[in-house]
Amino acid sequence: RSASFQSIRTASATLSGVEIVHAIRKRTRRELSLIGFSVVDELEALLAA
Repeated sequence: RSASFQSIRTASATLSGVEIVHAIRKRTRRELSLIGFSVVDELEALLAA
């Protein structure tokens, strides 16, 4: 089993996803509130920025 990505395109998509999840978690921790947390709302806010 290969430990590397098959193409630059898939590596880029994977890293973008990881960065988005990290930004969501970082923002949520900063606000210290999970009440009313919505992944969809967070993704829309990040993509709009």
